[in-house]
Amino acid sequence: MKAILLSLFICLSTLSHADVFVVNDTGDADQCDQTTCTLRGAIKDAMRTLGTDTINFNIPADAVNQNYVSGGTGNGAFFYWIIQPTQELPEILGITIDGTSADSSPLGNPSIVIDGSLAGTGTNQDPMDGLTMRGNSTVKGLSFIYWDEAGLRIKAGANNIVTRSWFGLNMPYGLAAAPNHVGISYDASGNNSISGTLGFSGNVISGNTNFGIETSSESSGLGIYGNLIGTDPDGMIAVPNDSLGAYIRGLNHRIGNISIPLSGNVISGNISNGIQISGYPHDTDSGHVIEGNIIGLNRLADAEIPNQVGIYVQRGQGFTIHNNVIAGNNWYGINVSSEPKDILVTNNRIGVNFSGQPFSTGTGVKANGGATDLIIGPDNIIAHGNIGVSVGQQSTGSVRVQKNQIHDNFRIGIDLEVDGVTANDVGDFDAGPNRLQNYPDITAAQYDNNGNRISIELAVDSHPGASDYPITVDIYQADSGGEEGQTWLAATTFTEAHYLSGLPINRSLLADAPVSQGDLIVTTATDAAGRTSEFSPSFQLAGDADFAISCETTVFTTTSAMTCTIDCQADSINGWSEEPVLTCDNPDSQCVFLPSDTISFTQSTVPFTIKLGHQATSPGQYTTEVAATAQLQGGPVVRTEFLEIKQLAVSDYLFKDGFDGIVCQ
Repeated sequence: MKAILLSLFICLSTLSHADVFVVNDTGDADQCDQTTCTLRGAIKDAMRTLGTDTINFNIPADAVNQNYVSGGTGNGAFFYWIIQPTQELPEILGITIDGTSADSSPLGNPSIVIDGSLAGTGTNQDPMDGLTMRGNSTVKGLSFIYWDEAGLRIKAGANNIVTRSWFGLNMPYGLAAAPNHVGISYDASGNNSISGTLGFSGNVISGNTNFGIETSSESSGLGIYGNLIGTDPDGMIAVPNDSLGAYIRGLNHRIGNISIPLSGNVISGNISNGIQISGYPHDTDSGHVIEGNIIGLNRLADAEIPNQVGIYVQRGQGFTIHNNVIAGNNWYGINVSSEPKDILVTNNRIGVNFSGQPFSTGTGVKANGGATDLIIGPDNIIAHGNIGVSVGQQSTGSVRVQKNQIHDNFRIGIDLEVDGVTANDVGDFDAGPNRLQNYPDITAAQYDNNGNRISIELAVDSHPGASDYPITVDIYQADSGGEEGQTWLAATTFTEAHYLSGLPINRSLLADAPVSQGDLIVTTATDAAGRTSEFSPSFQLAGDADFAISCETTVFTTTSAMTCTIDCQADSINGWSEEPVLTCDNPDSQCVFLPSDTISFTQSTVPFTIKLGHQATSPGQYTTEVAATAQLQGGPVVRTEFLEIKQLAVSDYLFKDGFDGIVCQ
């Protein structure tokens, strides 16, 4: 319990409040009195008081403080002070240490440096950390360098905040490493944050010999917002952490938050993985959220600062990777290994930046283990890598890949077994990742501009013993290479009954994006257990599916009522398969259609006969409209033929030298 400090020291802001301590000396003595107040002394005295205390800095820039350094020139000139503890500083509880109170830098660089080079080494049981936070504390505007273990450790309690600080960077500009072993180590629970506003008040956690940030398996509730991890303070060049940018274990940690402006992190330039999730404890939904970050590019997302891997999911379950830019990384954008479960990867830009500018990424998303219920989609862009999505030979779970934009990858869009295109096999009984799910076989596909629709005929050769039914077939507009699904268009269902019938299904589907004649489409099949196939070979859309009717004779001449038998035909254009119904429109004529008034397109040309009964008694010109009407979901489609009957007076007929048409009476 903190006790009330009664002495009147320079550490006190007023005579009536013992809650503000002002450090005026860079030494490490345990002293905070009327003349000298060190950081160690201020912490110890603050821990003896009740309430929440603040430690500010007002260290003279004079020869007495030999660790005073000036940096910059002209309008950019500033001072900074180096404090070199000979052992770790006391733990803090309910204390704010505000290094910005000494801020002399117009660049916003920290002016108070906590240098562990004189503190020696610790042990596994008692690591040598720079400073430990135990709850309700804030560290602001400090720089931690050269600590044997963590520059800063958040060890217990809630409501700890770390902001505007540097971890592992040299002074004055942070362009090279001054490494701690770990920048920040987190072993607490509750509402804690390592945060700021990206580019303004976030932390810079770079240059450390192991991890930038690590969380323990017992930890929970850490928010990591608005930081630069692996770069310089401008976020434009690499100052790498020598292993991982962020090593995440425990529960319910959030890296970035799209609901808070500029709260995403830049996690780039790290020697190994930008983020690694190890998923302790086992068999528990971790609840992690990784969203709104730039991983592998600079702060402006216009140049590469690669990690080896953007995000590595070693193990764990029940978390989301959402709305990140993951591009420019050397090996993989996202690598899912070991035994993760229930992972949602959605709305990320993998291989491109916000504007769609391409950056090389080895493989967009790799699954190579026992991943189960790994859901990739909807709305990811996965482009310009070696492979878009690879599901490796060791993968025994299910990887669902649906409703993404996958395009312009060097080898293949979706690769099962990472061996190039896997051909379909009869019945789909082969074994491998995603059970080597067969892709759909397209036998016909047409564009129908009646509501921007696609008419498609397809089947999936997957025996019920090989795939879990029903199977969802997703249809995509192909990319420029004609091999990957760039734009999702529609989906339909292929059932076990369809498979057992041995017949393809025919569907007229409303496309979700504009399509036209000549477009290439590709498809995937995803069974009920979430196993997605590779993309099918592309199929070119024929023109609008349509039909027409025509008759051999359309003009007739008579002097009275008559009956004519007229030979006609209906033609299916580009695979039209809907059944039109025939009608006549003329009050003076009657039509009988043989063999039926319904046309069934069992072949591309279907003949039919009209028995036309003309009943008018007066001379004149009569037109009969023969209509064929097909009822579609988007409305009726009508195609017509016109029959013209010229009824002459007897006198005109007998003495006319000649006339067009045929006498039918």
